[in-house]
Amino acid sequence: MEGVKFNGLLILQAMKAARASEFAYVNIFPEVIRILARGVIDGQAVMTSKIALEDIVERL
Repeated sequence: MEGVKFNGLLILQAMKAARASEFAYVNIFPEVIRILARGVIDGQAVMTSKIALEDIVERL
């Protein structure tokens, strides 16, 4: 059985990237999407709020 590699830095970067309005790390975005899709990180758990597109200027 192959061991699971833990990449804490990638998880921290993914958590930051989830705040797309403030962080846009283009080099890790594809990996963030993959780990969210696999359920490695619960996207709902790191989401602090939702902003409607028409309200984004006022809310940020």
